[in-house]
Amino acid sequence: MKKLSLRLLACLMALLLIMGLAACGGNTDNGESSAAPDTSESSTPVSDEPDASVEPDASEEPDASEEPDASKEPDASEEPTTPPDSGDTTTTPSKSTTATKAPKTNLSWAQVKKMIPASAKGTQLEVYDWNPVSEVKGLSDVNKKFTNETGIKIKYTIVNYDDYFTKITSMVAAKNAPDAVRLQNPTRNNLINLQPFNTATDYNFNDKAWDTEILNAYTFNGNLYGVNMANSVFYCPEAIYYNKDIIANLNLDDPYQLWKSGNWTWDKLWDMGKAFMKTATGDQNYGAMFTMAYCEYNLAYGKLPVAFNKTTKKFVNNFKDATFVKSMQNHVKYFEAGYVRGIDLDAMNAGELLFAATHTIAARTGSSYFAKIRAQGKIGCVPLPALTKGAKDYQLECELQAFGIPKTAKNANLVPYYLRYYFDAKNYNMDGFYNVEHAEETLDYIRKHKNREYNMWAAVVNVTYTDMHNSTVLTDLWHGGEANVKSYLDAMAPTVDAAIVEANKFYASL
Repeated sequence: MKKLSLRLLACLMALLLIMGLAACGGNTDNGESSAAPDTSESSTPVSDEPDASVEPDASEEPDASEEPDASKEPDASEEPTTPPDSGDTTTTPSKSTTATKAPKTNLSWAQVKKMIPASAKGTQLEVYDWNPVSEVKGLSDVNKKFTNETGIKIKYTIVNYDDYFTKITSMVAAKNAPDAVRLQNPTRNNLINLQPFNTATDYNFNDKAWDTEILNAYTFNGNLYGVNMANSVFYCPEAIYYNKDIIANLNLDDPYQLWKSGNWTWDKLWDMGKAFMKTATGDQNYGAMFTMAYCEYNLAYGKLPVAFNKTTKKFVNNFKDATFVKSMQNHVKYFEAGYVRGIDLDAMNAGELLFAATHTIAARTGSSYFAKIRAQGKIGCVPLPALTKGAKDYQLECELQAFGIPKTAKNANLVPYYLRYYFDAKNYNMDGFYNVEHAEETLDYIRKHKNREYNMWAAVVNVTYTDMHNSTVLTDLWHGGEANVKSYLDAMAPTVDAAIVEANKFYASL
């Protein structure tokens, strides 16, 4: 009996000791490991941009109070100014489809690399893209370094954009698809050819390195179809580009300073355009133009023509929404007054325009956009403005950049390891990556923004699914005049409704 009691006492003391150790080395108040990451084998950062050598901490969300004009919801009743007179672990975590509410790991590349199966050496991954490799400075070197570190070879194939989706579809049908494919958005022509990461691989994406917003956007019915990283340079949000020479010559306020001081608004942009138009002649008689997504101004009201509910993963038609109608009426007023112009990037490149709205890819040194004016150092960029001072600023992802795994891919299980390396901004020499002033800061602001909206407009209103094109709708509204905006939107609403029904059926089937 005495021996039994001693054994019980010893067991009890051992249990108490284990519990004590768990309390000392366990989770912090936010549920994440307090241990420092093992970076002894991680690749050396090669960036000159501020803080580019530090892995972003997803737990440190940007404080909305520190973002220009991000502290308040937009007031739909508030009119703009008068329209113009004229926790680290080296063991493989349990499988997960998206970034869940569970405590996230914070793995270094060195730790991730240890998870790659030894059998992967000598394997070749085939990656399909439509952007020239030259557009992303250092991408070829990154692929070579990945091979040197892992023994996995990369065959990076560029396909003409016009043929891209057709080619992927054909290769999937022929069962000879590549291992990873670039995705433009979680649209039907992308997703129809993909298999979920959670069934194709055993990789866990519940890690701070990955962009939770992108993962959630590409998750349907618990299945993850596309990924990107939190510090990735592969983003395609909208930005406002401006001619620095015109700003200086007309003694206008610097958009960058307006943004940093919390005074960057559409009201201010229209005022600057009005001052420009008073001095401009001929084709220069435009204060701003809008490209790509077409609805940057409408987003400032918190409404896009077709909204995508991030929670329900369903589309919503805003053609009859009073706030959207109002935003489009004001939009058309500015067009009628000459402030807004159709797609004409050549005019911006020639120095004839004050503002242009397009994606941040245009700021890359290897990009063909604005080549002349960028080489002259005459262009800067800032995020989209808020509607009015003190209102929330919304930022638009015109393309949700990601990569996915097509059906019939032969080496699907190795794709996440490649993407973990490929997307990581630390693996690129950021010195000279952009040649537009403030581009890095603008992109960094947008990719951490709490109010990033998706441009899913073309996913529903497109000639593939309806008898109209999204750009045609905007052109019709511009030329129909402000007085006809509501009647036009009412007339088109049933067509969009029908398209939305079909789109929602597709996403529910994934």
